Amino acid sequence: MQEYTYIVRLFVIYSGQDKVHFTRMQQIIASVRQMLIAEKISLILSRSVCAEQIAEWQYSAESNLKKADIVLLLVSQGLLSVDIALLQKTLASRTTPDVLLAAAAPHYFNWQQTDFYQWCSRYFGVYLLEDLAQAGTSDTTLFEHSLADLVQLAAGLQEEKIYRLYLQEGNKLLKQKKWIEAGKKFSNALSLGQQNAEEDLQPLYEKLQICHHELQFDQLVRLGKLAYQQENYSKACHYFERALQLKPDPEVVLLRENSLRTPVPGYKLLKQLSEEAWFYECLQEAERLFKLQKWEAAHEQFEQAAAMHHFEFGYNLSNIYRRMKECRTARCFNEVFNLGREAYKAKNHHEALAFFEEACALNPNDPTANRVRNKCRRIVFLKNLLPYALKLLILLLIGGLLLLIKYLL
Repeated sequence: MQEYTYIVRLFVIYSGQDKVHFTRMQQIIASVRQMLIAEKISLILSRSVCAEQIAEWQYSAESNLKKADIVLLLVSQGLLSVDIALLQKTLASRTTPDVLLAAAAPHYFNWQQTDFYQWCSRYFGVYLLEDLAQAGTSDTTLFEHSLADLVQLAAGLQEEKIYRLYLQEGNKLLKQKKWIEAGKKFSNALSLGQQNAEEDLQPLYEKLQICHHELQFDQLVRLGKLAYQQENYSKACHYFERALQLKPDPEVVLLRENSLRTPVPGYKLLKQLSEEAWFYECLQEAERLFKLQKWEAAHEQFEQAAAMHHFEFGYNLSNIYRRMKECRTARCFNEVFNLGREAYKAKNHHEALAFFEEACALNPNDPTANRVRNKCRRIVFLKNLLPYALKLLILLLIGGLLLLIKYLL
């Protein structure tokens, strides 16, 4: 599952007559950007333009406007004195339908009664960030939180868009029977949907389960067909049987029947060879898991290989049992070592030392276990020595006091 950092692009339009207002806004944007880092939201001031120069930037800033998630108007008398019709046309034609339009105005300027406000409300809906109206004070906390809420809303819209896109792509791949790709899309959608309590994720879980189910079915059928081509009919029948346990399929039923009816010359010899092939395949898988240090799974595979072993195979059974013992030892070592680390983190050094001693007894050549055991031994030694050191210190203090009293008398 992927983790996302949402990039929210901010486009600011201000009046050249009120640059103090714009400078103040830049400081607030920098502060809000720091606030949102922990929430994995990156606020970018993609561009800031002067309203009086709209004739110059209406084309050059087109790409910035189309990519903007938030268009912020720093409303003032100077902003409303420009060519409002051209500003309206630019905002209407060069922004995306899901852009968020916000406005911040000084407290003394009531622009809600203007035709421009009515137009913005009718076509966009305006998020008013009026707490910047306290321009005479240094406290911008309310405005910062107001802007941060708006940025989080824009990030939420991005998340919803990505979630719907993953869902759409997953459904398309599901219809095309591309189970692996569809499963990845649904997994990514699930990681986003889990963050939204309002989403009903049950259909998504069901589709993800369908992908895994169908993928397993296809893999078994493919292995069965491969075994059938290699004239290993008993193995092919085994794969087809497992596939039919997942879901009934007429084609797979026919393949299974063909593998059962196919005449096999030298049936007993073929059966022995088939069992030997299964044995070595199981042994090979066990060795692979052993190298990956997956002790539990490797031990199960070695057990299965030991149950299938015949002396006619020409393989020494004691090698399997030796490997099984190594798996059990390694598994015990990991369990004991992890218990020792937990005790060490909890500062139960005596208990930790006991676990590390046992781990070193299981695997004397492990450098990490030896290093941690020696460190723990030193800590336990110092802890054991501490009471005697305190007693000695007390005795020295008493002796010093007695000498001092004797000297004074």
